[in-house]
Parts: sequence; C-alpha cells; structure tokens
Amino acid sequence: MSQPDWIIEMLNHLNDYQREEYEERAAIMQYDGKMARDHAECLALLDIIRRNPTALMPLKVRREGDLI
Repeated sequence: MSQPDWIIEMLNHLNDYQREEYEERAAIMQYDGKMARDHAECLALLDIIRRNPTALMPLKVRREGDLI
C-alpha cells in the first residue's frame, strides 16, 4: 500500500538524519515487533515528532476546504 500524499509531504520535511531514524525505527517495529508496515511507519513518524517537535516546522497545515 502506498502512503497518502500528506504523509509523504511530512516525510519530505525531515532532514537526512531524521529520515534515517524514521526508516530504521519503522523497520525494527515491523520486523522485530511483527507489526503491519503501515502501523510501524505511523508509530515511527510519531516517535520522530515526539523526540524532535520542531522537525516539521516548515510544514503548512491546511484544513479541509481551505484554498491552497
């Protein structure tokens, strides 16, 4: 299953170190934790945001129905 556009946009705002951390954490949770890939990736992204609250600062938040 491919990731939704908004997840891809969030991942694109991570720096190289954060992206590597995300991918490693997701892989560990998926394989060692026997989680579904989507679930592992979601938890890995939440963990990156929890440990680095400013990681997504450049990201602009839009509400549904807002004009782009």
